[in-house]
Parts: sequence; structure tokens; C-alpha cells
Amino acid sequence: MIFLKLLPVFLSFLFMAAHFSRASQDWTALLCLVLPFLLLHKKRWVKRVFQFLHIAGGYIWVQHTVGLVQIRADNGLPWVRLAVILAAVALFTAASALIYESKRMRRIYDSDPNSPVPGTAAFILTAALLTIIRFKVGFPVLLLERFLPGSGWIEVALLALYASWLCDKMFAADEKKKPGIRSRLWTFFSIVFFLQFFIGLAGIEEFLMTGKLHLPVPAMILAGPFFRGEGFFMLVLFLVTVLLTGPAWCSFLCYIGAWDNRLAALKRRRTASAAYESDKKNRDDAKVHSSNKATPGINKEFTASFSIKHKNLIRVVIFFLVVITALILRWLGASAALAAGFGLFFGLMGVGVMVFISRKKGIMTHCVIYCPIGLAANLLGRLSPFRLRIGDSCSECSACAPACRYDALTERDIKKRRPGLTCTLCGDCRASCKEDAIQYRFFKLKPRTARMLFYVLVITFHAVFLGVARI
Repeated sequence: MIFLKLLPVFLSFLFMAAHFSRASQDWTALLCLVLPFLLLHKKRWVKRVFQFLHIAGGYIWVQHTVGLVQIRADNGLPWVRLAVILAAVALFTAASALIYESKRMRRIYDSDPNSPVPGTAAFILTAALLTIIRFKVGFPVLLLERFLPGSGWIEVALLALYASWLCDKMFAADEKKKPGIRSRLWTFFSIVFFLQFFIGLAGIEEFLMTGKLHLPVPAMILAGPFFRGEGFFMLVLFLVTVLLTGPAWCSFLCYIGAWDNRLAALKRRRTASAAYESDKKNRDDAKVHSSNKATPGINKEFTASFSIKHKNLIRVVIFFLVVITALILRWLGASAALAAGFGLFFGLMGVGVMVFISRKKGIMTHCVIYCPIGLAANLLGRLSPFRLRIGDSCSECSACAPACRYDALTERDIKKRRPGLTCTLCGDCRASCKEDAIQYRFFKLKPRTARMLFYVLVITFHAVFLGVARI
């Protein structure tokens, strides 16, 4: 019986496969034949995704019908019967979306207790962005299409499904597991990015974006356009991402930051209470501390080697040094090779900061002090409505401080009820807050809705960048 219920679904995708096959888009036709098997995955978001695909398929048929009718009318050929037949196919394809609302289908797919909204939204946004990129960019930007022409739709579908699955997993996961999930997906993106880079260096130029080599140093996103006077694509992409998701670029999308995170995580940091007890034992005047009702001071272990004032000064100096150096090299007419040498030196210095300072301090020193793009993300991220806020239920226990590798939760920040400038909205601190006081904010939305919107956007960008981010 269930097969009969789904028969219109299979027929709709069969018709679409025939349409794409006739247009010599064999890989897209194959995708239409394979996609219905996803219905075996009995999740609510699968139902929503297929409803969207049916409506999109109906639109494709309408667009195709209008084009054929126009051609026949221009050549004086009969077109009414053609229009009626294809319009019926378009209506049949779009109306098949209603099948999923039957009692039997609801019982199968709506039994999933998790909300279908995050996964469905991530699927649609990822598919839409990759489709726009595929049509607007003048060369095959999707990797699969470079090796198998016409197969770009398969990569679009796979990345959209990946975004949907990951968004549901991230949103539904226990808060204590989310830092690990974020770290793994971030590292996965960086591995894919650099693997393509090294394969491109090995001589397979399809793995490079344009066939022209660029240094994988984040500072070059800023310095490159100042030196060349052109090539603002990466800078514009960075700005758009920051405006939409705030400084989350630095905790989800930066191909270098993932390794700073890994190295800083090698340093095991004590909880605030353990640090306080250790300090208390080393002091003679224990009574003074025990009578003080204020929150125990956060141990120096939790902060970088620099004060906030000095840290911000160093960041600003490095930022302007990078920009001024790029402008001077352009003014002197320096060769691209010399400019690349400066960029390589800056990048290697950054690796040294990660290995010798971040690993030792447990603070992502490269990201919060050395990287000029990090400063830009923190400042421009203020234009984004997304925020992390500490609610009134906070007991000022400082348990969140060691969880923040960006040094954005000092004692002063906790008392002010908001993370410091270096916060990247990673959300790792939420796992350590017993009072659930740290919440995402987006205008007047409820914290849960704001968190859902944030995950949808940042994971959509993660999936899109997996498909198009190459040197």
C-alpha cells in the first residue's frame, strides 16, 4: 500500500529524469532516479525536502513549457496540445507534494520528535546558494563537474543533504557534545581545503579554483586586494559571511583557525573552582578571600599573557602593518613573487604562534591576537544582530571561562553579562554553564529560535564552502 501512495512521487521523478536526459544532462537525470531512495530515511525533514523538490520540479516544467510554446508560436507551429500536456505534468509534479500530508505519510515521517525546520531550511538554503553560484560563475566551480561535466547537480544535492543532516544533528545534540561536533566539522572543512590545495600543487589543476596559485594565509584575504588593486571576491565573501553570521567565520569557517583550535585544546585547563582553591591554598590570608562575597578571581591560567589593553593594541598594530606593507609593495612596483614571499613569512610566523604560544597557553593566540582577519571579524561582527548574552540566572561561578579558547570570558566580561570582543559565537561555553545562562540572541527572537537560525546559517555556509572553497 505504501508503494501505491508513493507511486506519484516515483512518477514525478521519472518524468524529471526523462526531461534532463533529453536535455543531455545525464548526471542530473541519474540524480532524479536515485533521490527517491532517500525516502527510506524516515525523518520529518526528508518529507519537507521532498515537498520542496516537487514544487521546484513543477516550476521547472512550467519554465520548460513556456520556452517550448514560445518557440512553436514563433515558427507558426501548433502549440495548444503541447501546452496542455506539459502543464498537466507540471501540475502533477507540484501536486505530488500533497501526498506527504496524508495520514499514512504523517504517521511515518512526523513521528520524528525533532523539529524539521533546521534541516529543511539548511537543505533549501544550501541548494539555492550552490545553484546560484553554479549559474553565475563563468567556469565550473563545483569540483565534481570539472571531472564529470553535467554532474554538478549531484554535488549540489549531496552537499544540501549533508547540511540538512548536520544542522539537525547540531541542533538536537546535547550541549556537552556540541563543542566536539563543532571542532570536528571545522577540522573536516580545513582538511578538505588543504587536501585540495596539496593535490593541486601535485599537478592536478582541477583542484585549484582558477588554476592560479594563491597562498592559504587568511591575512592575504585582506592584503591581497590592497596589493593588486583588484580581486576583491574573497574579501567580499568574507564581509557578507561576517554580516550574516557575525564573527563565526573565525570558529566555523576559517581553514587556519581549526588548527589553532586543535593546538590550544592540547592544554588542559583547570575549572575555575579548582584554580581558585589552588590559589587560596597558596595565600596566607585565606579569611579575606572566604569573606569576600564577590566571585573568585579567574586564575591567570585562563587569560593570555597580555592585558586586554595591550592585546588590543598588538592586534591593531599587526592589522595596519599588514595593510601598509601591501600598499608599500604596490607603490614600489614589487613583483608578485616578492609579495608572496612576505605573505609566506607572515603565515609561517603565524604557525609558530600556534605551535609555541597557543599550545602552551591553551588560548587561541593566533586567532585572538596575531591574525588581522580575526580583528576584522570581531569588529565587523558587531554589525550582525547575532550575540551571545549571559542571563540574570548566572551565578558568576566562572565555569565557562576555561571553555572559551578565545579568551572572551574574563571575570570582567562575566560581570558585564556579555563575552568580550574576541568572542566568535562558537558557543562552547554553553556546555559548561550549569544555569543555562548563556544564550544566543537575535533581535527579539526567543533564544531557542535565535540558536536555530544561527546554526542554519553557519552550517549552510560550511556546506557551501566545502563545495567551492579552494585556493
